[in-house]
Amino acid sequence: MGVPAGGFVVKRVYVRGRVAHFRLVDLRSRQAAVVVYQNQEGIWVPDLNGFEGVGATSIVSAVREAPLVIMDELGSYELGAPRFLAAVREALDAPVPVLGVLKRESNPFLDSVRCRGDTRVVPVEVGSRLQAEQELREWLATAVGSGWGQR
Repeated sequence: MGVPAGGFVVKRVYVRGRVAHFRLVDLRSRQAAVVVYQNQEGIWVPDLNGFEGVGATSIVSAVREAPLVIMDELGSYELGAPRFLAAVREALDAPVPVLGVLKRESNPFLDSVRCRGDTRVVPVEVGSRLQAEQELREWLATAVGSGWGQR
């Protein structure tokens, strides 16, 4: 059994075969909150309460209690959530290793993460997935311990 990581994942929630909203799930507490939904016009809208509540709390508690912080994924919807953004920065500044998924888009927040000297970006492209997976396994084994990255 692996060491329990902390942080969050964002999951698609389907209703009648269509994505209805996105839910952020705390990996340790299993608490969840809607973070993006479609309004009546069909436009995707962030629910900042989800980022500021469950999202920020999942990161802060992971930094304090877990051997690895996972943030899957970071993009632009959370730009209006200062508590969440501060928690991400706190995690990146902490001594605990962080494995994050960044959307490909460019914005000041994501760009500031990408340009950190202590951040390694592993692009995942069609055809390079196995190479990226191997690189991440090796990083996990080094960052967290030899039990990680084993099948």
